[in-house]
Amino acid sequence: MQPLQSLPVTLIALLLLPATATAQQAGWFSDLRTARELAAQKKATLLIHVYGPQCPPCRRMDRDVFSVPQVQAALTRGIVAVKLNGDANPSIIRELGVRSYPADVIIKPGAPIDVRHRAHSTTEYLALLDSVATHPPAPATRVKNSIA
Repeated sequence: MQPLQSLPVTLIALLLLPATATAQQAGWFSDLRTARELAAQKKATLLIHVYGPQCPPCRRMDRDVFSVPQVQAALTRGIVAVKLNGDANPSIIRELGVRSYPADVIIKPGAPIDVRHRAHSTTEYLALLDSVATHPPAPATRVKNSIA
């Protein structure tokens, strides 16, 4: 009978665990340090989406753009993406040059920091993700020597 007494505690723990693990939407990191390290390791573009909890355009993007499966998939191709609450990280957003929300900070290897201030539609955001992704170099193709 002892295992049954601990069952409610175990169920509560299991119910809370998925909620914590899935609090961030698919494709996004919630920790800037981890995202920076992974981007450096993969030599990938680091995309920092800066939002404010009370920002209506930010909430609209969260609801209408970031929930779209195509956007979530695009976030995993040549990009390491992280969401950053600007209100909770004022020194970081100042350092990055963010002036308003929402903002996307794009850090490509070997390129200057690019900050874009505006809300996007799903189509616009997919185009942005494609344009900033670090694509691997195309494989070299062999060209036959031809003698005319």
